[in-house]
Amino acid sequence: MSEAPDLSIIIRIEKLMRQGEDPGCSPEEREAFQAKAAELVERYRIDRSLIGGHLDSDDVINTVVVGKFDGVYGRVRIDVVNAVAAAYDCKVFWQGYKNYRTLKCYGFKSDTDIVVALGNRLLADADLRVDCMRGYDVKATLNARRGFYMGYASAVSERLRQARRVVRETMQAEGTDVQSAALVLVDRKRQVHDQYLAEHGRMRHAGGVQGAYAGHAEGRQAGSQVSLAVQNQVGGRKALGR
Repeated sequence: MSEAPDLSIIIRIEKLMRQGEDPGCSPEEREAFQAKAAELVERYRIDRSLIGGHLDSDDVINTVVVGKFDGVYGRVRIDVVNAVAAAYDCKVFWQGYKNYRTLKCYGFKSDTDIVVALGNRLLADADLRVDCMRGYDVKATLNARRGFYMGYASAVSERLRQARRVVRETMQAEGTDVQSAALVLVDRKRQVHDQYLAEHGRMRHAGGVQGAYAGHAEGRQAGSQVSLAVQNQVGGRKALGR
């Protein structure tokens, strides 16, 4: 895994998350703190583009390994990472055979760092929640768990898109030249898309999981409440086996 993104950003985000986890914090305050954490990451990307950070010699398009996504839940677990990757203009694809998959992320290093760090943290949270789900038989359990991951990914995707809109509107109101930053980010997205097609266009990529699954509503609820900090400690319980 690549190195974590800017430490100062992580420290600020973790402070917001600790505030949001205070037992005396109301649901409205908790939601506000978590939204602010996601917005900080987007502001970080815009600020970097405005000061020329996107031109850093080490911020190049690369492919990084996210991890193994084996087993019957591997395909829907990929959707969680894809929700983050899409928000930060990266592509995810996998290599493998049947239910054995190695997931990779493709994009600029400053973005793939965020995707890997946040994607793995969200998966740790989702896996622990799914591990507690039981249906009346094996098939029902499988259905509910798949639906949970899909609902979880959907909620995370919506929250990250909302964070992007809020940040750009706020920065524009502050007088920031958001349009210049947007042009830089659009160009970076185009570069990633074009080079991805040239290098990995034949690989299997995220998207396309369909079907009505029980557990979707529970997944959306969990995804709408989970911290979107880039890094966080998930401890104590063992994650679901793959």
